[in-house]
Amino acid sequence: MFHRALFMRQLSEKMIKEWINQPLPEVFYPREPDLAKYLDIGVKKIVAVTGFRRVGKTFALLNLARQIGKDSCLYVNLESERIPRNVGFLSSLLDTAEELFNKKDLVLLLDEVQSIPDWYLWVNRINETTGHRIFISGSSSKLSSAELPTQLRGRSLEVRVTPLTFLEFLTFKKAPAALLTDADKKRLLREYLTYGGLPEIVLAQEGVKYLIVDEYYKTFVQRDVLDRYKIRNDQGLRDLMLVLLNSNYYTLNSLSKSLKTVQNQLGKATVSRYMHYLEQSFFVNSLYVNNKSVKNRLKVERKHYFVDGVFISKFSSFSQNIGRLMEHAVFSRIQKDLFHESGKEVFYWKDSAHREVDFVLRDREQVQKLIQVSYLVEGQAVPEREIIALVKACKELGCRETLLLTWDLDQEFKYGEYNITLVPLFKWLAD
Repeated sequence: MFHRALFMRQLSEKMIKEWINQPLPEVFYPREPDLAKYLDIGVKKIVAVTGFRRVGKTFALLNLARQIGKDSCLYVNLESERIPRNVGFLSSLLDTAEELFNKKDLVLLLDEVQSIPDWYLWVNRINETTGHRIFISGSSSKLSSAELPTQLRGRSLEVRVTPLTFLEFLTFKKAPAALLTDADKKRLLREYLTYGGLPEIVLAQEGVKYLIVDEYYKTFVQRDVLDRYKIRNDQGLRDLMLVLLNSNYYTLNSLSKSLKTVQNQLGKATVSRYMHYLEQSFFVNSLYVNNKSVKNRLKVERKHYFVDGVFISKFSSFSQNIGRLMEHAVFSRIQKDLFHESGKEVFYWKDSAHREVDFVLRDREQVQKLIQVSYLVEGQAVPEREIIALVKACKELGCRETLLLTWDLDQEFKYGEYNITLVPLFKWLAD
């Protein structure tokens, strides 16, 4: 027992001194979220920073350290192989930090906190009994406000970090939107749709971007899914992900049947569990059909979107389908905009004739806007199917606000009693 305590004390001292002596990375491209504002919100909350692996959570924590000064905070990556997987180490680390920093209250920045079993019990106790402020991060939705352990409900705030928006992407490319021509914006939009908004990939040279995507994908599958959820049928999971990457819609039954064609027998219950894991890890988002009945909603096939379009570009047969990539970018923007909007949701619409509207934006039961996405270029006639789908959905859902996002077709016209507004995607994303 003594030797174990001594080991944790020595490791704690070593890691704290490394933190003190290690220079912080330069911030060349400031971006959201700015975590410093959560230090002064009038109430003491645990701040949970969530998002997909390598999306920028660590950067957000280290940027906070830069803003408040390293002598006021302690950052630790709890995914490190050096760290014992028990909360005793967290206690040793904090005790040592209080001595070395000689400060009553610190800001604790705990990266990948879900790596420590029962972390939430320790975090809750420290938050309740000390003056320390706590920021936790993780690449699992178990840290999200919807899935946090009971002990932390009402005591935490979730801050979601997403891939770069198009405007942030332009900043990273040192190409301010206000100084660009429309031709420049379209060229950069095509790059954004192809390579996505994961920061390291955006900054990488053309020839190595997909090599980094390969590394991310392998690391995600192994660490965030196979290892975290102790999945034995690794090939079954990989085949499921490949099916998802090469399809637009799914039901649990259709996925199970598709996997049988590649000699991988996964039952409906297993497919459901694997889908839950992929969603918990922020890799996949499912979009349900707009239906007031939850039971009916679950019966209809769901659309699915990935955390970043680069995974479609790299691993999917849709890699050359610019319309599919445009739709992904629109979903990502909508999801980001609605994250802190209580009661607001997004669905898709489909009728018995298979006419479809990509996105239905609702505020509780009230449909606010319909958004359709189509690769239409300047001078091209708008296909009648796109207009009829929007108009029929408007009538059925009682909505008069429509938006048709195009490549560069910019116009407005009236169809019967409905106004149809066409806006180029590069303008909408830069708004």
